Amino acid sequence: MAYQPEICILWDDSQIWGLLAARAVQAMAAPYRLLRASEIASGILERDRPSLLLVPGGSARHKAVSLGRRGIAAIREYVRGGGRYLGFCGGAGLALTWDGPVEGLGLCPWQRGRFDDRLQHFMSGHLHMALADSKELAPLVPQAMPESPLLPVWWPGRFAAERHSDVTILASYERPAGDFWLADLPIADLPPDTFGVWRDLYGLSFTPSFLAGQPCVVYGRHGQGEYVLSYSHMETPQSPHANRWLAHLFETLGGVRPAQVIVPEWPSHGRSERWEDPVLIAMNESLDAVLETGVKHGLLFRRTDWLLGWRTGIPGANLNNLWSALGAALEHEPGPLARAFWAKHRESVGQAMELFCQGCSQYLLAERLALTLTKVSPDAVPPGLLKVQREALFGPPMHADGLYRDIMGPLDELAFLQINGQ
Repeated sequence: MAYQPEICILWDDSQIWGLLAARAVQAMAAPYRLLRASEIASGILERDRPSLLLVPGGSARHKAVSLGRRGIAAIREYVRGGGRYLGFCGGAGLALTWDGPVEGLGLCPWQRGRFDDRLQHFMSGHLHMALADSKELAPLVPQAMPESPLLPVWWPGRFAAERHSDVTILASYERPAGDFWLADLPIADLPPDTFGVWRDLYGLSFTPSFLAGQPCVVYGRHGQGEYVLSYSHMETPQSPHANRWLAHLFETLGGVRPAQVIVPEWPSHGRSERWEDPVLIAMNESLDAVLETGVKHGLLFRRTDWLLGWRTGIPGANLNNLWSALGAALEHEPGPLARAFWAKHRESVGQAMELFCQGCSQYLLAERLALTLTKVSPDAVPPGLLKVQREALFGPPMHADGLYRDIMGPLDELAFLQINGQ
């Protein structure tokens, strides 16, 4: 049975990255469908046989839990039988071989690498890449790609690269570009010798040179199928080299020819409203006010039209997820399923959002006060109290809980229904 020229996107536990992936496929006018992990576990990949499974960023571990053993086995069998897998960031990590009670897909024999310092994970922006020089791999890399293309990374993981494996490196990190940040430090704005001074004075070593030569995009085979794993988010809006490579992979890996190769800007700030639902509009206005509070007090900053940056310790990733989910809900016309779902949940979600925004504004101001007093009275705002506030709103780090879960869960389902309804 032949594979159908269609891109399927695993939706679960992707949040902003799932929205970006769907938006990129839409912009390129490629045939696509969103899939739930439960659908994959029930055998949809075997029944419908799409030509490409795209797994966006997000938590690899949470994706594995959502898939369960049946879903993981289904993806392995799909690729082993000739399917193609494209994973970005968390989707790349999911495809690796893991140790522990939760297992990855094991499509790639490499494991996940560790950072020497946790701060090294907090990197974002564009980097110059070194491309593989191999005629055999030429079909996987666009011919029009420059010698040292700029590819975006947003808080990526790392490959634990091994020699003598069946994994081929397509691109490796070279050096940061002008928009590169390490946590809330803009690298381009620092004097050239800053990291050396910090190392000598304070013993700190988190210069981005730790990336140099590390693999960013890799290729391999699993059974009769193939995979490309990338810690670069090639679906990033207005990232020409990355978008061109993504369109190329859609065609060469997935057999789908895109109508265009550039993903346009996504103006989440000042976005258009195609669905004039009063509850969604009120939620959006309340969240915008919270974000503005964070920006005014130096806790948040606007990286792009679609992405916020944040000071270390502030739950900016969660705020980004909410911001993008509301943007998606407002800019998509709802079909009957989406309208029915929202009619059932809008009142409770609206009430949760009101409480969340009140609490989040107070929490951000408390963080700002603690920052002001840290030199003169470091215990004036007890860290334990800030932790209680933060966890009531967002849950523990790396988890979606608290009021955030009560809002994000329904918004995520609403976006799924809206996008698939198109």
